[in-house]
Order: sequence, then structure tokens, then C-alpha cells
Amino acid sequence: MDQPETKAYIEHRLRVAQGSQPPRFDAAAYDTITDLTGGVPRVINLVCDRSLMLGAQLTAADITGDMVSAA
Repeated sequence: MDQPETKAYIEHRLRVAQGSQPPRFDAAAYDTITDLTGGVPRVINLVCDRSLMLGAQLTAADITGDMVSAA
């Protein structure tokens, strides 16, 4: 998947999860996820999971590209 498809996929997965207040990924995060995963859904899920765990540890409202890289 390319970046717009990756973004749509992640947003869909967050809607399905129906959290009380889903975290937001910034534009750099979507770019980084696309670059790291090559658009492969299973790998996207893993990278997002680790990014969300890091975001929770940092109590961050937004997931940034730097956080995705660190995760």
C-alpha cells in the first residue's frame, strides 16, 4: 500500500478498535510507517502496536514520526 492507503488502513483499524479517544498519528508518522513497512498490513499492525505502546508510556496525545522510528 502507498501512504494514502496506509493512512486509511490505520484509521479504519482505530475506528474498529473504538477506543474512548483514539490516538492521532501525525503526517510524519504515516510517512514513517509506510517507509518502514513497505505497506504490508501485518507489518503495519506490528509497527502501530509498538508505536501506540510507546505513546502510552510517554502519555502522548499524538504519535509522531520520531516515536514510530523509536518504537
